[in-house]
Amino acid sequence: MLRLTAMKMHNLLPLSRAEFVAACHPDGILLPDQGCHHYGLIVQYEDTDAGGIVYHAHYLNYAERARSAVLRAGGIHLGARLRSTGEGIIIRQVEARYHAPAQLHDQIIVVTRLEQLKRASLRLAQHIISPETGLIFARLLVEGVWVNKKYAPCRFPDDVREIITHLSVAGEGTA
Repeated sequence: MLRLTAMKMHNLLPLSRAEFVAACHPDGILLPDQGCHHYGLIVQYEDTDAGGIVYHAHYLNYAERARSAVLRAGGIHLGARLRSTGEGIIIRQVEARYHAPAQLHDQIIVVTRLEQLKRASLRLAQHIISPETGLIFARLLVEGVWVNKKYAPCRFPDDVREIITHLSVAGEGTA
């Protein structure tokens, strides 16, 4: 089984009960000093197949919820922005690698980090892990593009760019 040893070097794992509970807030926890965001959840019955393991597509849902939570944690309300300006982020590509099955009632943390930020696009690494052991359930690489109401790429607004840069350590990944 693959364990997230690199995160342990950054003192991110294991999480205490209080840290896990805090990460389960709907906005998760933005950790700019550690260059990441934590979004916690507990696997529910509806997430699993007949064998009690998480259905593979649900990892994509967990990652999407975490990406939305990053913006909310930074005070960006994407729904309001979409209604007022017509701008938002769309996902261009997702690569997923599954390592171990999460099971019913497992605690999960989605750790989101910035790998690359350009004028109108970004690439995020999202690791879905056990907060107790560091066991990696899935790793995703996600590419997104900020678009206008005609779905044409446009520059990230300054406030959104500022929040996104908190997902990297000391400016790594920003262009």
